[in-house]
Amino acid sequence: RRSRSLRQLGFGDKPRLRDCFLAKLARAPTGLGLFTNVLLVCSPQDRYVPYCSARVEPLAPWRPKHRRWREHAQMALSLFAPLMRRGARDGGVLARVDVIFDWPREGGFKTAINRAIGRAAHIEMVDNEAYVQLLLEHFPALFE
Repeated sequence: RRSRSLRQLGFGDKPRLRDCFLAKLARAPTGLGLFTNVLLVCSPQDRYVPYCSARVEPLAPWRPKHRRWREHAQMALSLFAPLMRRGARDGGVLARVDVIFDWPREGGFKTAINRAIGRAAHIEMVDNEAYVQLLLEHFPALFE
């Protein structure tokens, strides 16, 4: 069963995009402006959360006339606008980190299926303490 946050990141928490949690957050005056630093960690191998959603980037840039693309692009800009204003003033940071997993080829059928559906990458990102430690060591200023 998908968690509430995964449904929100995938815009699946409400039937209409404008009613989704992230859309409401984007319309709020603060957006992500309550944060000094934001680190977005994502992997194209994680298919539980759409890659562009995890990176908070517009969908399908080759289709800018599509209504959903325009809504998504506006939402991304609105989410980050307060953060960028505050960051310019207070020295905050927005960072996007892409993670690519290099798994050994061995493994059984279940392992192959988990990799194919993106479950393995999602679990690695969420549950592996080594990746969390790596982020803490490489981006210490973000966690002060």
